[in-house]
Amino acid sequence: MFDIDAFVSSPTLEALLTATRDDLVRVAGHYKLEVRGSPGKAELQEKLTADLRGLGVLGDASPDAPEAGKTIPSPGPTSTKTALEWKRLELREKELDWEREKNVLEADRQNLRDHDRREQELRLKDMEYTQALRLKEMELKARESGVLLRPDHFDVTRNIRVVPPFREDEVDKFFAHFERVATTLKWPKEAWPMTLQCVFVGKAQEAYSSLSLEDAADYEKVKQAVLLIYALVPEAYRQKFRSYRKPESLAYVEFVRGKEMLFDRWLGSQEVTSFQALRDLMVLEDFKNCLPQSVATHISEHKDLTL
Repeated sequence: MFDIDAFVSSPTLEALLTATRDDLVRVAGHYKLEVRGSPGKAELQEKLTADLRGLGVLGDASPDAPEAGKTIPSPGPTSTKTALEWKRLELREKELDWEREKNVLEADRQNLRDHDRREQELRLKDMEYTQALRLKEMELKARESGVLLRPDHFDVTRNIRVVPPFREDEVDKFFAHFERVATTLKWPKEAWPMTLQCVFVGKAQEAYSSLSLEDAADYEKVKQAVLLIYALVPEAYRQKFRSYRKPESLAYVEFVRGKEMLFDRWLGSQEVTSFQALRDLMVLEDFKNCLPQSVATHISEHKDLTL
């Protein structure tokens, strides 16, 4: 343990190396040495060593010139040990600095995470309030027209948290996901349209708003209106399947799965469930390719699946 009185009576470099930073500050005060700023322990030790050598407390900073005919002795074990101790102290000081910086960075990250979480909670509350307000407005309009938009025992606001988020680039996947959730939780189907309108955005919200109150209470009509406005009709599925090409970065196995998914969506949109229906669809597609574009479009719009 460092003793400043013992050091003053017999100052040595080895004793100075065992001192703490506070001890070094007291040594500097005793010898009236100026310490600027808040240097680290290693830096302070280095400065005090130089200053004390300059005062003659620890001896001269450099050895005297050797006498003629004599050689300078090589550093002994004590000087080597002192140099190693200095290196250890410098490394330890750098480790402590890094630990302090790491703790500051971690605190900043935690503060950022807390801020993001609060922002997310506020957005969720704002969304729930907006959805509840929109729901009340729709129910008031429906009540005035005598239309039942949802059963009295179903709380849309409470169940809206489990509705999958609506993304305009994955509309067809959204409806499949929503129907699976609604069926699993045994939601009454007459409550599905009102639940949907709470998550619709963009063109889907426009499509829903354009429906009459009667149609807005019919899930299938709501679904078709949204799919139509995003052009997700059978012809769009067919074109996606036929035009799908393998990207260079995609493995062949993944490419085949993509083709299968597009083909299944095309068949699902045409409600093809038998070999005969599949045969009619394939023949009709080839037949339309031989017709003028206007005639082929007319057949597609009227959903004529047989020749």
